[in-house]
Amino acid sequence: MVDKLRIIKNFMEAGVSKMRVMLVDDHALFRTGMKNFLSGLRDMEIVGEADNGLEAIESWKKFKPDITILDIGLGKGMNGLEVARRIKKDDANARIIILTVSEDLVDIMEASQIGVEGYLIKKINPQEFLECINTIIKGETYVCKEIANQVFTGLHQIPGGIKRPYNLTKREIEVVELVVQGQTNLEIAHNLYISVSTVKKTMSGIMEKMGVHSRAEVAGRAISFMRGKNV
Repeated sequence: MVDKLRIIKNFMEAGVSKMRVMLVDDHALFRTGMKNFLSGLRDMEIVGEADNGLEAIESWKKFKPDITILDIGLGKGMNGLEVARRIKKDDANARIIILTVSEDLVDIMEASQIGVEGYLIKKINPQEFLECINTIIKGETYVCKEIANQVFTGLHQIPGGIKRPYNLTKREIEVVELVVQGQTNLEIAHNLYISVSTVKKTMSGIMEKMGVHSRAEVAGRAISFMRGKNV
């Protein structure tokens, strides 16, 4: 379980006394539910909300929130992924969490390519939502566990004799799985019973094989591979 005190500690370490949040969803009832949930966290403050893409961008420019929680399906006009793309173009350091019903690997891959920090599906429990917040505050990315499990169930079920993606070793696939889940090098080391230096060396090898330069790109390539397998 996520310790709320640990989240507060990460706020302080990030130089933030209160996390300013903007909600973007075209369902008023869902926004109300999220506001009620977040208002129960004393270190989070709702500074804005929107129900369509154009209003979302205008509100983001006005409030410049610390985190934008964004649905993909926004009815008419631009969807949430286009909103995220425009926000990231304006400020690459803007923190964005996609919170949606879509489990489509195409949407997940596009979100990763845009550079969003978190991708969650709406049926997650509150504890995992808090885990996502805690992860992105630390500067890491987070994909909800159900999606990560779908991706890596497919990766681990590659039949013998078939070439592994990017020639990754079994250990490298294990590390990529934990990266997709948003784990830090220290957490990966703890879970795999290896040293942090070994994790860093393994990550360097993974990035070189994939031809990428960031953890988010590693997750995106893994998801892209599974999309090609139609998992």
